[in-house]
Amino acid sequence: MRYLEDYAAKNNIQVSKAFKEAETAKKARRKQFGSILDYITEHDDINIILIEKTDWLYRNIKDWTKIDYEAMNLEIHLAKEGEIISKESGSSQNFMHGIKVLMAKNYVDNLSEEVRKGLDEKLKNENSLVWYYRTL
Repeated sequence: MRYLEDYAAKNNIQVSKAFKEAETAKKARRKQFGSILDYITEHDDINIILIEKTDWLYRNIKDWTKIDYEAMNLEIHLAKEGEIISKESGSSQNFMHGIKVLMAKNYVDNLSEEVRKGLDEKLKNENSLVWYYRTL
């Protein structure tokens, strides 16, 4: 939060509301993400989303498609990436932004696979230890 507060101060951005997300971004329909969309829709004067990095805003394609920054006349400030995405962004910038969204999704998917593999391996090892113990 402090990083974003400093960014806002340096760039003369008045923060009207801050949202903290604790849910995993893997699944769509995160409560805070929905709250952000509702807040933006209800307040016509909101024209900036300030976020640290692409993968903190969305890690799945459904969330990405819900923020139509061109139609909503929004600027998305990706503070740590030093980038602003808006209707003024060129095709190359939008293309790279899309790639970052896909990379974020891949990161979440890969992390999920690795956790699953680790749990499966642990279960196999525990079962084999239990089996070994019972045969003594």
